This record gives sequence, structure tokens and C-alpha cells, in this order.
Amino acid sequence: MATYVLVHGAYHDGSCWDATTHYLRGRGHTVHAPSLPGSGPDGDHRVGHAHYSAHVIDLIVGGDLHEVTLVGHSMGGSVVAGVAEAVPERIMTVVFVAGVVLRDGQRLVDEIPSAARAPLEQALARGETAYLPPFDAVRATFFPTVTQEVAADLYRRYWRPQPLAPLLDRVHLPRFHRLGLPTAYLVGTQDVRGVSPEENWDPYFSSRLPGTRVVRFPGDHEIMLTAPRVIAAELAKLSGE
Repeated sequence: MATYVLVHGAYHDGSCWDATTHYLRGRGHTVHAPSLPGSGPDGDHRVGHAHYSAHVIDLIVGGDLHEVTLVGHSMGGSVVAGVAEAVPERIMTVVFVAGVVLRDGQRLVDEIPSAARAPLEQALARGETAYLPPFDAVRATFFPTVTQEVAADLYRRYWRPQPLAPLLDRVHLPRFHRLGLPTAYLVGTQDVRGVSPEENWDPYFSSRLPGTRVVRFPGDHEIMLTAPRVIAAELAKLSGE
């Protein structure tokens, strides 16, 4: 059986993986889904991107985990890259679920489409340390596969203010792209990041992972909320099921 560490993306905490975790554990796998520092309704927003990677590294090393299938959703892709670089001997596969793949020295904000970046910049100008987009701003892009009612309920239950500082930090990954660890890039067929194909998750980010295994499946960006059984099954396949 496999050991999974599931890292959430922006505007979430570890609870977004609850249903996925349930299905994977039901298959006999070991699953950890930590909440990154500063996430959640009562999170301390005075965190940086380095705190994210350090938190997950501490989980893996402190728990003496080995042969880990390390999974990063969306923003979490930038986190798992740093974790893999720090403890490659403990990682079996790095999986990006519509994940951001940064080049060495990039900032997350550099890879946010301009339409979504503008509200973040406005929040920063107001002196805010965290931001939560309104439901109407994200419904069509993030929740297109479910009804308005279901999407609104998932947003209410699982969306959290995102600390802004980690989005502005430069992420240093001098070794990740040379590690040679197996990678996979999973993306839903209804998960559209930009208005043109070259801006979409695949191939925009997946092409930065030479030799990666790209897997497409029915689903949207919030797959762990809208169809957790689907993403659990896809992750289980990577472990040889």
C-alpha cells in the first residue's frame, strides 16, 4: 500500500482533502493531508512560502515517512517541489493536480492570470494580509461541473482567506528540476485556467516537467470537492492499483 501526503492549494486548508482521504484509506493506503501554516479561518497570516515547505518536510521527517507519493494541488504544486528538493530520498513520486510548476526564483503571483491577479494587488494596496475572492468571482472557473447550489455550499464550507505573503515570495528551487524523480501531472478536462489553450494547466505547467506522465480525467479545478472519488481513483492508479 502507498503513503500519500496531500498538499492543498490557495484558499483552502487540509480539510478540502477529507473525502479523498476517506476513499484512499478505504483502499488501505496511508494518507496525510496537513493544513499549511496560516490557512483556515483562524490562521496567522504572517507566514511566508518557506513556512509551507518546512511544515510538510517536518511532517514527512517527523513521521519517518518513506516512499511518499507527494501530491500538490494548484498552489500546492509550488510547495511539493520544494519538499521534494529537500528530502528526495523519501519521495517516490511527485504528483501535480492542476499544480503550479515554478521555475527557480519565480513568485506565485507571477503565474496568476491577470484577471485573478488584479484583486490580489488591490487587497495588497489596501494593506490586507489575506484575501478571499467572492463566490461569484470563482464559480464559473472553479466549480463548473456542479450546480450553483452545490458550488455555493462547497465554497462556504471549504474556502478560506489566503495569506498574501507566500504569493509574493520568490521560491528557490535550484535542484528540483534536476532531481530525476518520477512526476505525474493530473488535470481535469473541465479545468480551464486561461482563455487560450497555451495558458491552460497542461501544457503550460506540465511542459516544465520533462518526461512527466500527463493524466486527464473528467473534472474541474475543485475535483477534491466536486468529485473526490475520481481523484482518489486516479491517485490510486499511480501507486499501481
